[in-house]
This record gives sequence, structure tokens and C-alpha cells, in this order.
Amino acid sequence: MGDLGIKEWLGIIGLLFTLGGLAVQQGTILEKVNKLESRSMPDLKPLNEQLNNVDKRVELIELKVERLDLKSSNPLFK
Repeated sequence: MGDLGIKEWLGIIGLLFTLGGLAVQQGTILEKVNKLESRSMPDLKPLNEQLNNVDKRVELIELKVERLDLKSSNPLFK
């Protein structure tokens, strides 16, 4: 076991390079994850307010359409 041939040494060196490459890849992935985690979410309040206003407008239009339907179906308004 004390005498290692050239194939064994090359195998050990190849294994060390592989482990080093995996460590570098892991570091790169962790760096990207940290960058993504540090980003802040955009402020969605203005968008939510706009959507609420649109919802209110749609409700108002629906009420107006219902009133028009009632007026048009009522013979007393004709």
C-alpha cells in the first residue's frame, strides 16, 4: 500500500480537481441565491389601489346596466 503508481496518483489528483470544481460551483450557486434573496419586492400598493378602483368602476357599471335592464323591461317606463 505504500507504493502508489502513476495511475493512482493521477486518480487522486483528478479526484481533488473534481472536488475543487464542485466547491467552486457550490460557491457560485450560493452567491446567486444570496443576490436573489437580497432583492426587495416592488411596492404593490399602487397596483392594488388601481385594481380596487377598477373593481369599483365595474360594480358601478354593472349596477347601471341592471337599472337599464329594469327600465327597459318595465312597461310603465315605456
